Amino acid sequence: MTDSVKVYDKLVRDKITKILKAKGLHFRVHTIVSDLEFKLRLFDKLKEESKELFDNPDSIEEFADIIEVIRALKPFFPGWEERADRKKEERGAYDDRVVLEYVKESA
Repeated sequence: MTDSVKVYDKLVRDKITKILKAKGLHFRVHTIVSDLEFKLRLFDKLKEESKELFDNPDSIEEFADIIEVIRALKPFFPGWEERADRKKEERGAYDDRVVLEYVKESA
């Protein structure tokens, strides 16, 4: 029987290697040194997890995955809390569930 190799080339959570070792699986990983690569891989992960939540809109697991990616991205955006608070103050949040249907521009 021939062994199959599934290539991922994606950022994974910190404990994934321990889980794979415990299962007796062979794998290869590397550690990201560059902040830029880490940030880009987090963006890729955010897209991946967002698609999974979109495909499973009631999944608390997928929602939790997105939150963890956001937590990892926070250091790349110093001042994000103040900016978010200011935007909420200026433009509001999403509490009222308002859907903008159209805006008629004057000619």
